[in-house]
Amino acid sequence: MEFKPGVMEASGRFVEAAALTPEQAALYQRYVKEAKEATKNGDLEEAFKLFNLAKDIFPNEKVMSRIQKIQEALEELAEHGDDEFTDVCNSGLLLYRELHNQLFEHQKEGVAFLYSLYRDGRKGGILADDMGLGKTVQIIAFLSGMFDATLVNHVLLIMPTSLI
Repeated sequence: MEFKPGVMEASGRFVEAAALTPEQAALYQRYVKEAKEATKNGDLEEAFKLFNLAKDIFPNEKVMSRIQKIQEALEELAEHGDDEFTDVCNSGLLLYRELHNQLFEHQKEGVAFLYSLYRDGRKGGILADDMGLGKTVQIIAFLSGMFDATLVNHVLLIMPTSLI
Protein backbone atom coordinates (compact mmCIF):
# COMPACT_ATOMS: atom_id res chain seq x y z
CA MET A 1 0.00 0.00 0.00
CA GLU A 2 1.39 3.36 -1.06
CA PHE A 3 1.46 6.40 1.28
CA LYS A 4 -0.26 9.45 -0.18
CA PRO A 5 0.20 12.80 1.55
CA GLY A 6 -2.96 14.65 2.45
CA VAL A 7 -5.03 15.98 5.28
CA MET A 8 -7.73 14.41 7.39
CA GLU A 9 -10.75 16.70 7.55
CA ALA A 10 -12.91 16.96 10.67
CA SER A 11 -15.54 14.82 8.96
CA GLY A 12 -13.01 11.99 8.88
CA ARG A 13 -12.68 12.22 5.11
CA PHE A 14 -9.10 11.99 3.83
CA VAL A 15 -8.24 14.57 1.17
CA GLU A 16 -5.23 13.77 -0.96
CA ALA A 17 -2.70 16.57 -1.35
CA ALA A 18 0.05 15.43 -3.67
CA ALA A 19 2.60 18.13 -2.80
CA LEU A 20 2.03 18.61 0.95
CA THR A 21 4.80 17.83 3.37
CA PRO A 22 3.82 16.49 6.80
CA GLU A 23 4.67 19.93 8.25
CA GLN A 24 2.40 21.68 5.76
CA ALA A 25 -0.42 19.23 6.45
CA ALA A 26 -0.08 19.81 10.21
CA LEU A 27 -0.03 23.59 9.73
CA TYR A 28 -3.09 23.39 7.45
CA GLN A 29 -5.00 21.37 10.05
CA ARG A 30 -3.99 23.81 12.80
CA TYR A 31 -5.19 26.83 10.79
CA VAL A 32 -8.51 25.16 9.99
CA LYS A 33 -9.06 24.11 13.62
CA GLU A 34 -8.25 27.60 14.93
CA ALA A 35 -10.43 29.20 12.25
CA LYS A 36 -13.39 27.02 13.25
CA GLU A 37 -12.84 27.96 16.90
CA ALA A 38 -12.67 31.67 16.01
CA THR A 39 -15.89 31.36 14.01
CA LYS A 40 -17.57 29.59 16.91
CA ASN A 41 -16.49 32.41 19.23
CA GLY A 42 -17.82 35.07 16.84
CA ASP A 43 -14.39 36.41 15.76
CA LEU A 44 -15.09 36.42 12.03
CA GLU A 45 -12.07 38.56 11.10
CA GLU A 46 -9.67 36.10 12.75
CA ALA A 47 -11.48 33.14 11.17
CA PHE A 48 -11.26 34.80 7.75
CA LYS A 49 -7.50 35.34 8.18
CA LEU A 50 -6.89 31.75 9.35
CA PHE A 51 -8.97 30.13 6.59
CA ASN A 52 -7.04 32.20 4.02
CA LEU A 53 -3.76 30.96 5.50
CA ALA A 54 -5.07 27.39 5.20
CA LYS A 55 -6.13 28.08 1.60
CA ASP A 56 -2.61 29.29 0.77
CA ILE A 57 -1.25 25.92 1.91
CA PHE A 58 -3.92 23.68 0.39
CA PRO A 59 -6.71 25.30 -1.66
CA ASN A 60 -9.81 23.11 -1.67
CA GLU A 61 -13.54 23.46 -2.11
CA LYS A 62 -14.42 23.20 1.60
CA VAL A 63 -12.04 25.98 2.69
CA MET A 64 -13.05 28.20 -0.24
CA SER A 65 -16.72 27.75 0.70
CA ARG A 66 -16.05 28.71 4.31
CA ILE A 67 -14.05 31.77 3.25
CA GLN A 68 -16.92 32.86 1.02
CA LYS A 69 -19.51 32.43 3.81
CA ILE A 70 -17.40 34.39 6.29
CA GLN A 71 -16.73 37.11 3.74
CA GLU A 72 -20.47 37.43 3.08
CA ALA A 73 -21.16 37.65 6.82
CA LEU A 74 -18.46 40.32 7.25
CA GLU A 75 -19.86 42.32 4.34
CA GLU A 76 -23.36 42.08 5.79
CA LEU A 77 -22.11 43.26 9.19
CA ALA A 78 -20.27 46.17 7.56
CA GLU A 79 -23.34 47.03 5.50
CA HIS A 80 -25.69 47.09 8.47
CA GLY A 81 -23.15 48.62 10.81
CA ASP A 82 -22.23 47.43 14.27
CA ASP A 83 -24.45 50.12 15.78
CA GLU A 84 -27.45 47.95 15.00
CA PHE A 85 -26.10 45.09 17.11
CA THR A 86 -25.53 44.72 20.84
CA ASP A 87 -23.45 42.15 22.70
CA VAL A 88 -25.70 40.20 25.08
CA CYS A 89 -24.23 40.37 28.61
CA ASN A 90 -20.69 40.45 27.14
CA SER A 91 -21.15 36.86 25.95
CA GLY A 92 -19.97 37.48 22.39
CA LEU A 93 -23.40 36.92 20.83
CA LEU A 94 -24.67 39.95 18.94
CA LEU A 95 -28.39 40.70 18.74
CA TYR A 96 -30.21 43.42 16.87
CA ARG A 97 -30.33 46.37 19.24
CA GLU A 98 -34.11 46.62 18.89
CA LEU A 99 -34.58 42.98 19.91
CA HIS A 100 -32.00 43.30 22.72
CA ASN A 101 -33.81 46.34 24.13
CA GLN A 102 -37.11 44.42 24.26
CA LEU A 103 -35.67 41.71 26.53
CA PHE A 104 -35.82 41.87 30.31
CA GLU A 105 -32.54 41.42 32.20
CA HIS A 106 -33.30 37.80 33.15
CA GLN A 107 -34.07 37.05 29.49
CA LYS A 108 -30.76 38.56 28.37
CA GLU A 109 -28.99 36.35 30.90
CA GLY A 110 -30.87 33.33 29.52
CA VAL A 111 -29.79 34.16 25.96
CA ALA A 112 -26.18 34.59 27.12
CA PHE A 113 -26.43 31.23 28.93
CA LEU A 114 -27.64 29.49 25.76
CA TYR A 115 -24.79 31.01 23.77
CA SER A 116 -22.26 29.95 26.41
CA LEU A 117 -23.47 26.36 25.99
CA TYR A 118 -22.85 26.61 22.25
CA ARG A 119 -19.50 28.43 22.61
CA ASP A 120 -18.20 25.91 25.15
CA GLY A 121 -19.21 22.95 22.98
CA ARG A 122 -21.75 21.54 25.40
CA LYS A 123 -24.26 19.22 23.81
CA GLY A 124 -27.31 20.48 25.68
CA GLY A 125 -28.74 22.48 28.50
CA ILE A 126 -32.01 23.33 30.16
CA LEU A 127 -33.60 26.75 30.03
CA ALA A 128 -36.08 26.59 32.90
CA ASP A 129 -38.11 29.38 34.43
CA ASP A 130 -41.57 30.03 35.80
CA MET A 131 -44.41 30.03 33.32
CA GLY A 132 -44.84 33.34 31.51
CA LEU A 133 -41.33 34.73 31.99
CA GLY A 134 -40.31 34.49 28.34
CA LYS A 135 -38.52 31.24 27.56
CA THR A 136 -39.92 31.28 24.01
CA VAL A 137 -38.71 34.85 23.48
CA GLN A 138 -35.27 33.88 24.78
CA ILE A 139 -35.05 31.00 22.28
CA ILE A 140 -36.18 33.27 19.44
CA ALA A 141 -33.59 35.90 20.42
CA PHE A 142 -30.84 33.27 20.72
CA LEU A 143 -31.64 31.75 17.32
CA SER A 144 -31.84 35.22 15.76
CA GLY A 145 -28.33 35.98 16.97
CA MET A 146 -27.03 32.60 15.81
CA PHE A 147 -28.54 33.00 12.33
CA ASP A 148 -27.32 36.60 12.03
CA ALA A 149 -23.77 35.48 12.86
CA THR A 150 -24.17 32.53 10.43
CA LEU A 151 -23.23 30.14 13.22
CA VAL A 152 -26.19 27.91 12.31
CA ASN A 153 -27.98 27.25 9.03
CA HIS A 154 -30.96 25.27 10.24
CA VAL A 155 -32.59 24.18 13.49
CA LEU A 156 -35.25 21.73 14.58
CA LEU A 157 -37.80 23.13 17.01
CA ILE A 158 -40.05 20.84 19.00
CA MET A 159 -42.79 22.62 20.89
CA PRO A 160 -46.39 22.37 21.99
CA THR A 161 -48.91 23.19 19.29
CA SER A 162 -50.18 26.06 21.46
CA LEU A 163 -47.01 28.00 20.53
CA ILE A 164 -47.53 27.68 16.78
